[in-house]
Amino acid sequence: MEHGEQVFQMTAQYIHSQRQKGKAYPIHITDIDVPLLLLGIQRPEEQQAIHFLLQKQHIERLFNKQ
Repeated sequence: MEHGEQVFQMTAQYIHSQRQKGKAYPIHITDIDVPLLLLGIQRPEEQQAIHFLLQKQHIERLFNKQ
């Protein structure tokens, strides 16, 4: 909330600041928890792994685009 639209950029900067100096590699996430509507589905029984994988890919792109 504090960073608004820059939340991914600020988070990526924080993650990079925690890494050892000279270690430049992409940010990858291992787990996500998002509302079903954000995944484009209405009911839990509709969810499939592809929904989460596509959202994970989208978030990683936002982290790594700087």
